[in-house]
Amino acid sequence: METRPWFPSPLSVPFMFSVAGCFIFWLAAYVLIVRRGLVDKTFGMPIAALCGNIAWEVLFSHVYTPDYRLVELGNTAWVLFDLGILWCAWKYAPDDFQNPIAKRWVRPMIPIGIAAAMWVAVPFVETYKDTQGYFLGWADAFFMSILFIAMLLRRDSVRGQSIWIGITMFLGNLSAFFWVKYYPTTVLDPRINFHFMTGTGFFNLLYIVLVWQKCRAQGINPWTRA
Repeated sequence: METRPWFPSPLSVPFMFSVAGCFIFWLAAYVLIVRRGLVDKTFGMPIAALCGNIAWEVLFSHVYTPDYRLVELGNTAWVLFDLGILWCAWKYAPDDFQNPIAKRWVRPMIPIGIAAAMWVAVPFVETYKDTQGYFLGWADAFFMSILFIAMLLRRDSVRGQSIWIGITMFLGNLSAFFWVKYYPTTVLDPRINFHFMTGTGFFNLLYIVLVWQKCRAQGINPWTRA
């Protein structure tokens, strides 16, 4: 019988609000990424970021069990929404590259990338006791924030992207910062939490600015492009 609690007791209001915010904003980002991918017939999340994302969400929802069932439920929901992003990547990725080697190998590299991310993550968790995944989660978010900028610059267009994707990712990461900060026990050094948020937040905001500028350059209203 399941004995883990759904949430901390006594209930921490800041913790619950930050957890809810993180799940809601990131789910919104996933929905927007899938929608934009279907509309523009492309993928909206960089392949490497997608591989790391899926690996993290599977590991920390079904391999390393979260302390609270609510977190497990949220992580599982992320996995399900990531499948939509994965489908877009699988369908449209070959058309996104001009290099014939990239066009040929991008699909096989997706499952290889997911497996490689898990292969790296598991010994890290065991060595550094990151069983709740907060250090690896921040590392994933940090590199994702850079990869989104790289994808925008490589495409030189806003295909598959929107300013609202950037905003929801930033708000999701900001919520994650407070999630870790108000966690009932210390799961991550506060300095690491702060530095990851600072770095990730900077690149999230830079991405938002760059998407806004590219939209204006293409004659697109960034605020009505969802």
